[in-house]
Amino acid sequence: MKRDKELENNPEFREYRRKMHQSLVNPDDNPVTREEEARAETGRKPTLMQYLFGAFMIVVYVGMGILLMIGFLGEPTNLLWKICNYVVGVILVIYGIWRAIRLVFGLDTRL
Repeated sequence: MKRDKELENNPEFREYRRKMHQSLVNPDDNPVTREEEARAETGRKPTLMQYLFGAFMIVVYVGMGILLMIGFLGEPTNLLWKICNYVVGVILVIYGIWRAIRLVFGLDTRL
């Protein structure tokens, strides 16, 4: 108990507590939001390699989706596998389109 009171009076300890436990000291101050705002203020633009990699991945996702839907990898004999090919193909094409939208408009989401 005595040690706790000594710590409370220590300015270094108060500064440590303020830095490390901001949610307890000020619950309205969200450190994650501040970091996101700081990142947005810096205006960091993606590099050319990031754009090229993003475009390449869009081609891969849409291409694999189309190849699955047209049966390029082998026509499945079972109806269940045929349905799975179409479902996965559609999902890949939709995800490729989503990545293209994010690349074109510069959206940085955490989905």
